[in-house]
Amino acid sequence: MYLASGLSRSTTGRQVSICELLVEAELNYRNKRLLEVCRQLPCQFPGCGKEDGTVVACHSNQIRDAKGTGIKAHDYRIAAMCHQHHMEIDQGSQYNKAQRWAIWEEAHRNSIGALFERGIIDVKL
Repeated sequence: MYLASGLSRSTTGRQVSICELLVEAELNYRNKRLLEVCRQLPCQFPGCGKEDGTVVACHSNQIRDAKGTGIKAHDYRIAAMCHQHHMEIDQGSQYNKAQRWAIWEEAHRNSIGALFERGIIDVKL
């Protein structure tokens, strides 16, 4: 909630400045190219493997990954998922929160592994 004084009230009731919120958002790692290369992978949702043109980078929904209200997690905390499974992770009701997090974590590990194995991500010394 934005207040006339230029402050925002967080969910904990603590007032934080708009500048504080903007600084937080700017600190998250962003890499457009990394998001784009996820489209080259099949869906990493366990048991899926679709390559139907809808695969995109599905960001983590966990606070520990710098996710916040209106703020996406770091771009390196992504999993390649088709539209159907991305929606299930973000808004679905088939799995509880703990199950969605576990599924996302497995898909994330598989996505990062696939990016390295295909030579899309490389370590330069």
